[in-house]
Amino acid sequence: MGKKVAKYDVRTFQDGDEAKIAQLLNKAYADYGGPAMKSPEYWRWRCLERPDVERSGLFVAFDRLKGDVVGHVVAGRSGNVWELCYDPEHDGEEIVPMLIDKAVRYLEKAGATSINITAPEEDKAIRRTCMDYGFISNPPSKVFLSVLDLVELASLLANDKRGELMARFDETVLVKLEDAPSWISSTIFMKIGKNGVQVTDKLLPHSVNLETDFLTFCSLLFGNLSPSKALSSAKFRVTPSSKVSTLVEILSCLRMKTKWFFPLSEFG
Repeated sequence: MGKKVAKYDVRTFQDGDEAKIAQLLNKAYADYGGPAMKSPEYWRWRCLERPDVERSGLFVAFDRLKGDVVGHVVAGRSGNVWELCYDPEHDGEEIVPMLIDKAVRYLEKAGATSINITAPEEDKAIRRTCMDYGFISNPPSKVFLSVLDLVELASLLANDKRGELMARFDETVLVKLEDAPSWISSTIFMKIGKNGVQVTDKLLPHSVNLETDFLTFCSLLFGNLSPSKALSSAKFRVTPSSKVSTLVEILSCLRMKTKWFFPLSEFG
């Protein structure tokens, strides 16, 4: 049998790659909560313009036959691998070792005393390759989130589940928030019915009241706290009481169920 021909290859970054890299990142992390949508300009600012990033530490994997960008790695002289990403429709078991090998060799020459790589916990290709290179797995750092526009966040979540909400519910919920920051409205109305879904801070006639604090409501939306557990812990109050089960179902439908991951490039 002849020698297997490699399907992928790796080269250093070239101007013009940023559009394909941004597209790749948005595709790879589409199912995760956390990463901001990348534009080429945003990516250049977050990665290429970092003080410890040189073009010689930025590598792009491509399909030998088609020339498509299928992965990239951004290694900073500090030892931080700011981004490591590959196209989920391609062979990560082949792409990832090539990228990590390039990053490790570059950082060894740069004199880095340690190397830090972040990746989704369930990514087997990255996990296996890191273990082969002797990396030690550490618990992820805690991330603290804040909300700038709670009405917009609730509206985005409601519209994402628009079909299910319209099919199951005919309610207008008044959410009353305690301890809300000054920039957050303390009242939110969610109107759900067969004609559509509306989330606003404008006064609407309502059929059910939900009283809770700002942190609990955010935890419910982000998926960190289940509605049933919040109810059993007396984290919120519902009136009339006959609407409790309906409100729990609405919140269960709204809450984020995606996995969370933040590339290191999102920090600093």
